[in-house]
Amino acid sequence: MREFTGILRSADMKGLRSSPLQVRNVPYLFQAHNVRIEEHGIRPFEPVIDPFNDTLDVVFPFPQLFHGDKVTLLADEQQIQLVNDTWDTEVLVTVDPATLRPTAIQPGGVWHFVDLFDAWYLFNGSCVVFKTGFDNELQRPRNEAYVANLPTITTGCKHRGRIVTGGFDRQNFWNYMWTDIFDEWRDKFQWMDWLDASAPDDNFVVWSSIGGGDFPLWLIYPFDSNNARLKPTAASVIERIKRNEFGWMPLENSGNILRVAPLGKHFIAYGTQGIYALSAPAGRTDVADTYGKHMLKAIGILDRGSVGVSKDRHIFIDAKLRLWSIDPELRLQELDYREWMPDSETVITYDDNTDRFFLSDSDGAYLLDIGGLSSHNQAITSTIEKDGITYGLFEDLDIDDNAMLVTTGFDLQVRGIKTITSIVLGLVGGGTISVAVDYRYTDDDKTWSRTAWHPVNREGIAHPRIAGTDFRVVVRASDYTTFELDYIQVKWQSSDKRSLRGPGPTSLYGSQNAL
Repeated sequence: MREFTGILRSADMKGLRSSPLQVRNVPYLFQAHNVRIEEHGIRPFEPVIDPFNDTLDVVFPFPQLFHGDKVTLLADEQQIQLVNDTWDTEVLVTVDPATLRPTAIQPGGVWHFVDLFDAWYLFNGSCVVFKTGFDNELQRPRNEAYVANLPTITTGCKHRGRIVTGGFDRQNFWNYMWTDIFDEWRDKFQWMDWLDASAPDDNFVVWSSIGGGDFPLWLIYPFDSNNARLKPTAASVIERIKRNEFGWMPLENSGNILRVAPLGKHFIAYGTQGIYALSAPAGRTDVADTYGKHMLKAIGILDRGSVGVSKDRHIFIDAKLRLWSIDPELRLQELDYREWMPDSETVITYDDNTDRFFLSDSDGAYLLDIGGLSSHNQAITSTIEKDGITYGLFEDLDIDDNAMLVTTGFDLQVRGIKTITSIVLGLVGGGTISVAVDYRYTDDDKTWSRTAWHPVNREGIAHPRIAGTDFRVVVRASDYTTFELDYIQVKWQSSDKRSLRGPGPTSLYGSQNAL
């Protein structure tokens, strides 16, 4: 019987399918586990390295590891530790900045880290842990940090020399001095018609003066602070506004601001109901400095951890579990992947060393590489790059230690019964390689049957002979650290000549031509 060949080159495989509607004859994968989807093929997954050699108890999403210009921090839910160059740790004592008495960290969500060289800040949505640039001057101990549970600040980032924060609890913000300040603001700055003594609310962003080293002490404790050097008066705050040193702004219809992050000359504010871009300060000389704003998307994000940040793009998961990308020109691209997106407490972390994003929750872990999306076993809480090596902390999900690939369904552009006679793989490494075929006979059959596993010989050939109308090729490799795949070749024969018109395809999803 005449034999035909269909080929799927891995350079054409776009990783896990981007939409559940992509069910047949598309160059995506239904499963891509413990592999990387590069531009030119399937390559080995490179796990992040645990610098603590599995001595930490990691229960997603804690602890997290952060690397700043002068400090490396290990941030657990209720404890922060300093990490030195040999990965030894020292617990930080957290104190109330007003009384300087030891104070516990209030539990919250994942940490957002802001690094200002001598100063740094950690936001968990419930409290702020921080060091200021004045601590040496104030002769505070090196192994001490401040923790403030009031006001409630959801998130923060650094943008063009300023600290930007967002998301506030108006019930846990104001004191008597701020009421006096607001009264004077309304008199001096009539354009601030949105100001009232109960603001800011959960949809506000607040930015500091340039340098940001004074933030947030004066904001958190504008009265009765032990640190008189930082204690403001109503007059001094008004003077800061006159000098365009800081300001704040409501973002209408954004909902609660869950994340702020820099992107080029903008910073992006991600809310529960909408996403805003705010441009760098520019404009008026007679009033307080402000930002230009416009809404990018009238839909919110999943949670505080569902935004990944690099220098030249953000990715985020929206409330409908779709993945998006934003570039510095504020162009939005819907990547989708709703079928795979984590749906519980999420962490997206960017690996600057490899230009990849890791997306994780307690049940699943994914890698977004240049060629597409794949899955793996490490529910990663954080990554840092040090000396060209990617270090990270993760919970081992113990899903499958093999590399596994499953193509989307294909019918070879022939709807009749066909018989697959052999599979040829263009591969390198991978240890023991096996092949199976998923098959079905009608569109009404929503489930797939799978053949037994067939070993691949040294020439990359296996013979899982099976008939059907639709197929999926399944590849399993015992050593994912060396597994590379360049193509999958399917040899087949037509059992039903009524549906065969002319020669067979040379591509599983492409044009027709006899081999």
